[in-house]
Amino acid sequence: MNSKVEKRHKLFAQEYVIDFNGRRAAIAAGYGETRAEVTASELLKVPRVMALIDNLQSQRASKLELKGEQVVEELRNIAFSNMLDYMTPHKDGELRLDFSKVTHEQAAAIQEVRQDSRKDSAGKEIIHMTFKLADKLKALELIGKYLALYPEHGQGEKKATVVQIMTNVNLGPR
Repeated sequence: MNSKVEKRHKLFAQEYVIDFNGRRAAIAAGYGETRAEVTASELLKVPRVMALIDNLQSQRASKLELKGEQVVEELRNIAFSNMLDYMTPHKDGELRLDFSKVTHEQAAAIQEVRQDSRKDSAGKEIIHMTFKLADKLKALELIGKYLALYPEHGQGEKKATVVQIMTNVNLGPR
């Protein structure tokens, strides 16, 4: 393979791992804008290009000291978070936010906590709490993709057994 093509492949791979945007990576590697999406799709089927991308991703993960299991575990924390883990029932039957027993893993699922206050017409302060957990459906979707629970385009349906799921990721109780 000639040097110019190899340089373009390498540049495409380097650009692709930045944000996984094939179109942008193809343009940055010097391919034409009009066919950038098609070119990116074609390049992602070239074994040499995929090997470059895999190598760059491994280098990045190594620098970050990041392992796939850590990412899946974080997704698991989000996917299986439960609003009741952050609340305590009171005598009046109402549930109130209570972070006193929240674990590090449960805290990972919190997206937002906000407190707003205002006074009502009688001058009494009213406090409004907003509490939001991260997107469970997205986390479940990503875990499902990791476990190959969903069929890919053009492939037969893949179904994972409970044993396969437990082998790939420990999704048991926290």
